[in-house]
Order: sequence, then C-alpha cells, then structure tokens
Amino acid sequence: MLSEWVAARQAELVTARASADNLALALDILARMEMLWDLRYRVMNDPASVDMTAIPLRVIKDLAEARREKESLVERLNALRSIQLAQARRLRDPALSNGVREAMSVRSAAQDMAERHGRELLETCD
Repeated sequence: MLSEWVAARQAELVTARASADNLALALDILARMEMLWDLRYRVMNDPASVDMTAIPLRVIKDLAEARREKESLVERLNALRSIQLAQARRLRDPALSNGVREAMSVRSAAQDMAERHGRELLETCD
C-alpha cells in the first residue's frame, strides 16, 4: 500500500512539472506566433524592411520545429493514455484494498490533470 501512495505522489509531482513545462512551451509557441504575425505584417506593409530571401527558410524551420514539438506531445499523451488504461483495469480488481484503491484514485486524478493540460497545449500547438 505504501508503494501505491509513493506512486500517487510521484504522479502528482510529474504532473506539476509537466504542467509547468507545458506552460513554458505554450508561451514559447505564442511568442513564435507573434513573431510570425509581425513578420507577415512587415512583409505586407513595409517589404523593404524585411530580408525576403531569409523568410522562406525561417518559416520552414519554424514549421518543422512546431511539427516535431506537436508529434512529441502526441506521443507523450498516447503513452499517458496507455498508463491510464492499465491503471483503470487494475482499479476494477475487486481484491484491491481500500487504501490501495484510494492511492490509485489519487494517482489517476493526477494523470487525468496531466492529460487535460497536455490536450490544452495540443490545442495551442494547432
């Protein structure tokens, strides 16, 4: 039972760290979006102020990085979902003690929050 509580607290810690990382990544994504919108504005309104030869390479690089970040996020969410499904199966075991069941429920709640934050970041990526 103690190991389940340790796992539950570790899941909460991992969720908190992942949420902070997701927030930092979302801020980075928004900053890149703002930079691209600013670049678009300058191209449309003052093309002489922009190095037109560098724009396509920069946009291609930024898009490739965004795709890699999104794919990584989707992979992490899929792995988390697999863990959640295995845990849900284990929670259905009638032989579990109440203490273990309670610890696993805390762990499940932390994982659900991590998934919710990951889905929100995925929306930001899109």
